[in-house]
Amino acid sequence: MPTWTEVLTTPDLVTRAAALWPEKDALVFPDGRETYRELAESVAQVALGLIALGIKPGERVGVLMPNMLETMHYLYGIQAIGAVAVPLNTRNRIRETQYIVGDADLRAIVTTDVLDDTIDLVALLAKSFPDLEAQKDPFNLDIREVPNLRHIILVGSKDLPYIIKADHLRKMGGRVDRDVLELRQSRVRLRDIALMPYTSGTTASPKGCPMTQEAINRTAIEQARVLKLTPDDGIFCPLPAFHMVFYMAMLACMSVGATTVTVRYFQPDVAVRLLRQEQSTHLFTVFPVFVQGMMGDPGWQEGGLNIRVLFAVGAEKSIRHIEAQLPGVSVISGYGCTEAGGQMVLGIPEDPLDIRATTGGKPFRGMEATILDEEGRELGPGQRGEIALRGYNMFEGYHNDPEKNARAWTKDGWFRTGDIGIMDEGGRVTYLDREKDMLKVGGENVAAAEIESVLGTHPAVHIAQVVAAPDKKYEQVPAAFIQLRPGQSVTAEELLEHCRGQVASFKLPRHFRFVTEWPMSSTKIQKFQLREMIARELAEP
Repeated sequence: MPTWTEVLTTPDLVTRAAALWPEKDALVFPDGRETYRELAESVAQVALGLIALGIKPGERVGVLMPNMLETMHYLYGIQAIGAVAVPLNTRNRIRETQYIVGDADLRAIVTTDVLDDTIDLVALLAKSFPDLEAQKDPFNLDIREVPNLRHIILVGSKDLPYIIKADHLRKMGGRVDRDVLELRQSRVRLRDIALMPYTSGTTASPKGCPMTQEAINRTAIEQARVLKLTPDDGIFCPLPAFHMVFYMAMLACMSVGATTVTVRYFQPDVAVRLLRQEQSTHLFTVFPVFVQGMMGDPGWQEGGLNIRVLFAVGAEKSIRHIEAQLPGVSVISGYGCTEAGGQMVLGIPEDPLDIRATTGGKPFRGMEATILDEEGRELGPGQRGEIALRGYNMFEGYHNDPEKNARAWTKDGWFRTGDIGIMDEGGRVTYLDREKDMLKVGGENVAAAEIESVLGTHPAVHIAQVVAAPDKKYEQVPAAFIQLRPGQSVTAEELLEHCRGQVASFKLPRHFRFVTEWPMSSTKIQKFQLREMIARELAEP
């Protein structure tokens, strides 16, 4: 039977959902919820405020917020006026924040003070940009390090001379004619940049990945099709909103009128209660730390859940173990990356367990994957090589990095992911390892070079090399091998403190080893030997 795809921009998806399912829950938190009608109105109010503030189409606005209703209002409201939303990782610290805000050339940043007791995001910005403290005009900031940044918008209660409170922005928007917003939204094109998330690369600096409206929304629509989502379904996803898995799950639900359920920060008991309360049919825990946390909670054993599909990446043994404990639930895996719009390979829930446990599944309709050798030649089924991708879902190339773009794409248009994998005869992709110098810490990509560069700034450190060490909870954690400068001394605790505050907590080395010589090839340190050394040591009783 012939099929077709109807693609809309994100702001039109919001408007459409409000028209088709006005009283259906769009987004649910433990302490609040919003229907699609309410979501559309909240998004419109944000968009009107941004127009009043003078944000122009194509300008980039950062969103530094945990999972909150307001986070989605701003991510969607920014796009409704033709601007570009840049979701910022709330776990980043000063060094990372300074780099990304400058590299993205942000015009404004939206943040909040609701988590000051655990994560003080306002203080993070103040420490990252000391000029903020001297600012008196919140409508025209003047910061030397980031000259294009003009506004800090705060969702919360703090009164600071350099911020614009969200309540005030809403009042400003109330003076803008709604026809102005409708016109701005009507001018948003499918090929316009909608979102620019940042991903860890092999260098010390993360890279912006501009994504078009088409890339994001067609991918989300395909995800909904593969999962056979309906308005009666719901996806529970505890991942943060800056993560592409959550963002795409929300859009997939919106495309069919399903409900997205989430938490502000992950607590297993709260997550399990909410999952039972909302009767979510799809559980997107994805990473082992979330799966283990929820299934290990006493509330999980009480039953009363309505899960049909559980999305969790991991080894075959892990997938089989999870499904054995969940009668009637289909456990699927997948493969994706930020550059490909998040998840573009997903297991089919109806497939036999032997397929779902051993492969990530097939690419979504209209997307392609292949396996390349070192020379860029395509390999056959079952041959190990580099996973390469192409399709309408791909990003537009790394922001501000033409050299990296030149290396990342083949002449045939394949994007080289740096991931090692195989494909079977049915076109199913299986991820095996990283080719690049990367770690997977609880599912998050971490560049070894980023941690090495921070360690290298300590005056006692001559050479720092970071590798992945096995870990029961996170699968991998950073381990740092350190050679000191002659006559210098430093403890592991001092090096850890040196890193703290410069990189996100999940990037902090969990193990330090001090060495005086390195395993070498003719010219390079052989990191695989360092990985083997730390793995053997940690395995010893």
